[in-house]
Amino acid sequence: MRAVIVLFLLSLLALVCGALFAYPAYWLISLFATVEFGKIMVHLSSLSGFLLILAYLRCKYVLSWQIIGYQRSPGWRNDILKGLAIGILIMLILEIVLFLLGIHRLEQEFGSIPLILLKALITGLTVGLIEETLYRGALQGALMKLSGTRTAILVSSLIYAAVHFLQFDTAPSHTTIEWHTGLQMLPLLFSRFLDPNIISTFFSLMAFGVFLSLVRQQKNTLYQCIGIHAGVVIAIKLIKKLTEVDPETSLSWLVSSNGQILGTLACIWLILVILFYSVYIRCKIC
Repeated sequence: MRAVIVLFLLSLLALVCGALFAYPAYWLISLFATVEFGKIMVHLSSLSGFLLILAYLRCKYVLSWQIIGYQRSPGWRNDILKGLAIGILIMLILEIVLFLLGIHRLEQEFGSIPLILLKALITGLTVGLIEETLYRGALQGALMKLSGTRTAILVSSLIYAAVHFLQFDTAPSHTTIEWHTGLQMLPLLFSRFLDPNIISTFFSLMAFGVFLSLVRQQKNTLYQCIGIHAGVVIAIKLIKKLTEVDPETSLSWLVSSNGQILGTLACIWLILVILFYSVYIRCKIC
């Protein structure tokens, strides 16, 4: 429990660091390009959190490539490919149901399919690698050593879901960006958590995090988690480009108003995936 409290305090410190360092970063970047101040705060807060957590885990001597999940495995390529297939299949089944229920319909106009596919592939692999290394790798791996498996799965999944809703509002156009602007915007960071429409999406992400955590625990490596996460992101990117929510559907409540895929139906489906996987693990052990 002490480790969880320390990680929580480090996360708060990371937000403050992001707010303070945003001004010099904004000043430097604005010399070459136009960028939103709020986006710089988000990225710097994430980077600060990553570095602070890694430093803490390193000091506790619970950070190594093996604990993260990158130990040598002759079948690591197959694990990634299997993960990709599993991730895409999970989202494909969900999309088929959404389509059959009349919630989704094909987008009337979309760009080049090869270009859409390439962007989705690059985004999926990048997100899968970075987020799995942090959440199921460093965070879950270290917490399993410090606080036990159940706490590690719950905390890493909770943090994974929560960070998707952290956002800084864009500074008003008339606002002069100064060194304290980030600190003034800091209280607005959690504004999205006051929106009841995010509840189903939050639990969808948390359920997905729990599923990935179970895979991480069972495989004892990170490779299949990376593949699954990448596959899900790839599928989501493709679905968003190729389909849209039918405005005439009466079942729109099954998807979140903040997005066209995650929501109540996705949460139910991902909970079923967790149950199926838990049964599979038990049967495999027996």
